Amino acid sequence: MQIEQKTIRRLIRRQFPELPCEEAEILGEGMDCSAWLIDGRCVFRFPKRETGAECLQNEIRVLPQVVGRLPTPISVPRWIGTPSSEFAWPFAGYELIGGQSACDVSIPDSAASEFARSLARFLKTLHSISAEEAREFGAPTDEWRRLDVAYRCEFARERLRQAESLGLIDDASAWQSRLNEIEAASPVAEPRSLVHGDLYSKHVLIDEDFQLTGIIDWGDVHIGHPAVDLAAVWNTIPAAGQSAFLAEYGPIDEATWLLAQLRAIYQSAATLLFAVEIGDQPLAARSFSALQAVLSESRAG
Repeated sequence: MQIEQKTIRRLIRRQFPELPCEEAEILGEGMDCSAWLIDGRCVFRFPKRETGAECLQNEIRVLPQVVGRLPTPISVPRWIGTPSSEFAWPFAGYELIGGQSACDVSIPDSAASEFARSLARFLKTLHSISAEEAREFGAPTDEWRRLDVAYRCEFARERLRQAESLGLIDDASAWQSRLNEIEAASPVAEPRSLVHGDLYSKHVLIDEDFQLTGIIDWGDVHIGHPAVDLAAVWNTIPAAGQSAFLAEYGPIDEATWLLAQLRAIYQSAATLLFAVEIGDQPLAARSFSALQAVLSESRAG
């Protein structure tokens, strides 16, 4: 379901009279939600389908309970919109976090290590929230089988075939070989902690000095395996910062490393196709770079 600007302004004014909502401009389009900048001071997200509404409710339930424990700002819902005859799903507004998506910026090697350490500290803290505690927050379990190896390897192969058929990659066989290796190793993703669930460069914000300013879009937050977020080693961290990330985050066992690679391949192939579909060239370029990085990775640090 797409929502029009005039409907957005009317919904916000009616439910939140303290917000004048003089201006509403599209900020970004995701698979599940659209994001709108309101009067240059806050961001409202509106679901585009039922899945998006469910994800938004996860944010509303979980994030207020963890925000004070994390070392980096996150997008916590402040204004909670209720369904109505005009819009059938809940929606939410957030204070604007400064910065721009990491996929829109080329981080120089001189800044890569500090950026990587900041993101590692954030993830280390997030992943220290145990599955038991996250369950008390009302966090859902991983019902989407994000790290089910056989299931996701097949999805990844299909996404890679699509990318090859569209001329976005030259030859899918190299990634196919890596997927075969991961599948043969059969790593198991037991739920361990609270995870972001959809962490990649589009959801990581940085400022003009290449400092980490925020982590956004938490609709996939759940009780899961840290590997789902550690795909950031390839999809967000520049090669020059990988060693710093691994040193700051701490030891990563072999099974987790393989699962993180699987996630990086699947997620990057999917975002590559999505970015081309919506004409987001920076995201397409970053997704392709992430796929290449998985193939050339060396476990430094």
